[in-house]
Amino acid sequence: MMRISEKGITLIKEFEGCSLKAYPDPGTGGDPWTIGYGWTHSVDGKPVKPGMMIDEATAERLLKTGLVGYENDVSRLVKVKLTQGQFDA
Repeated sequence: MMRISEKGITLIKEFEGCSLKAYPDPGTGGDPWTIGYGWTHSVDGKPVKPGMMIDEATAERLLKTGLVGYENDVSRLVKVKLTQGQFDA
């Protein structure tokens, strides 16, 4: 099964940006709170909430954890051979 490349991860980071401090959803001004590279799920069992801080290594780990589901979906749903660049996109 294909996995996103480091080039793909770098591109996601550039577009998503990283916030090591939790911030509110721009649309609601509150939930869902977001941290790192767009992460809204619990961090090590703790919900993302105001004041939460993480380090860069945690942000990277969360990003890569989140990508697994997307990688699996693309691999399952796309029935033609993809180049690495196409898969990354």
